[in-house]
Amino acid sequence: MKIIDILIVFVIIALASGCLGQKATETPPVETPISSTGIDSTGGPEYTIAYLSDGRPGKEKSNSERNLTIDFNQIIPQSPTKRVDAVIMLGDMDTIEKTSRAYAESTARNIPVFYEIGNHELENKADLPQIKKLFASYPFNPLPGPDGSKDTTYSFDAGDMHIVVLNEYWDGNNNGVCDWKTPSGGINADDSCFKYNDADGGFIPDALLKWLENDLDRNTKNWTIVTGHEPLYPGRRHVGDSLDKDKENRDKLEKLFFSKNVSAFIGAHTHGSGVITKDNIFHVDAGVCGIQTLLGSGDSFASIIYTTVDSNGHFKIIHTRENPTWVTPKNDIYSK
Repeated sequence: MKIIDILIVFVIIALASGCLGQKATETPPVETPISSTGIDSTGGPEYTIAYLSDGRPGKEKSNSERNLTIDFNQIIPQSPTKRVDAVIMLGDMDTIEKTSRAYAESTARNIPVFYEIGNHELENKADLPQIKKLFASYPFNPLPGPDGSKDTTYSFDAGDMHIVVLNEYWDGNNNGVCDWKTPSGGINADDSCFKYNDADGGFIPDALLKWLENDLDRNTKNWTIVTGHEPLYPGRRHVGDSLDKDKENRDKLEKLFFSKNVSAFIGAHTHGSGVITKDNIFHVDAGVCGIQTLLGSGDSFASIIYTTVDSNGHFKIIHTRENPTWVTPKNDIYSK
């Protein structure tokens, strides 16, 4: 057989097996339990929230949705309680249409999913309206954010956890016009946009900080998690152009976290997962998932972050990740 014929046969076999540009499936999809309910060994509920970020299925055409579904299939089996009450997508899951399809094909499909705005959701005209539209369907009776961000900033309770989802790209107004910089390729008539240029700019305006302060004052739960796409203390990528670009603004937010006894801030954006502690507050970077693990801009493994409160009332963060695949996952546990 000629060399060119051998190459053709190899490509045909590879395409048939789906191995080009696709993560290994390693373990068969877990079909049970499909529901989000679960009970711990003591008979009491352990509410559990899962967080994923930066899957970006719209970035690559080949197998991007399938790669995301592979990681979504691990949301239930990797859960430390085998229960997941909600999933929060922490941004850069563009496009939302593709992420929604990948989620619907996964074994996590019956678990409620919440969306947070990342910088890349603002760089197309479809994702921001879609995220706003989804707000009305969210369970747990979420409290809407301030006018101008009432369907992209919100908070809700799950068990003994209070979760706040921040839109770090809200310009602080409610006039339907971007008072900062219009995202390249995005919508030019919305209050969600970029602070610094047409490609990036997370910031916490005074109106958002005040809303957050009031929300935390109303909170009656023992454990509080605040989420936002851009971190306060980026470790590898985006150092100096995340919330740390304006350190005075960043420090006001951290000071509020400390004064209101916030347990953890969970962000993403840098593509590098990890957990640091500052002022006795966990700062978590959720890393990447899906096709992004194959693109070389950060972690080469998918991560899922979980928060839960155990039967003894202890708050736990679990960072679960491929090591190097889901067959042999690695777990780091942080607790209070």
